[in-house]
Amino acid sequence: MENQRSHRDTTFYLSNGDVTLIPVSPSHHEMLYGYCQVDPRSFEWRFLGASPNYERFVAHVGGDVLLQLVAMDTVHQQPLGLLTAHPANIRDGHTQLAIATDSWENLPFGAVDLFISYLFKHWPLRKIYIDLLDAQYDRFASCADADTMRIEGRRLNHRFLDGQFLDLVTVAIDSAIWTRL
Repeated sequence: MENQRSHRDTTFYLSNGDVTLIPVSPSHHEMLYGYCQVDPRSFEWRFLGASPNYERFVAHVGGDVLLQLVAMDTVHQQPLGLLTAHPANIRDGHTQLAIATDSWENLPFGAVDLFISYLFKHWPLRKIYIDLLDAQYDRFASCADADTMRIEGRRLNHRFLDGQFLDLVTVAIDSAIWTRL
């Protein structure tokens, strides 16, 4: 994992060769708002299902987050998604992971791996939680080592999508297991 500051502009970034994670800047706001329009679930944690106007979105996109980075394709310099750790409870050692993208298929698991590894390395976190629909969970679990994720909750018929209610699965990623791999 590369963790550097560019010599030209001293911007922080993380890279694994395929994916580069960079801080959110105003130049990303329009793209992120587009994610909100393509899939309102992308920012549901922030806006509780509401569709904000652009000004409200920009005013609140960075609030109450521990870390928020844009995943970029290293070769093509194209944005792939947004990874957010929010809100952090450092006393109890946990945070929630939110992923916003226009397509889960376009976001490589290496970006998520890089983000989670950085969180566990730099903050005293025991667990990172992520809420996923069943289909998202299946894709996420197929990429991660099965031992690193544990289902800690399932809310039945919780999300209404495409004319039906779907279960929401809460997964915990444990730092003791993650950092051993």
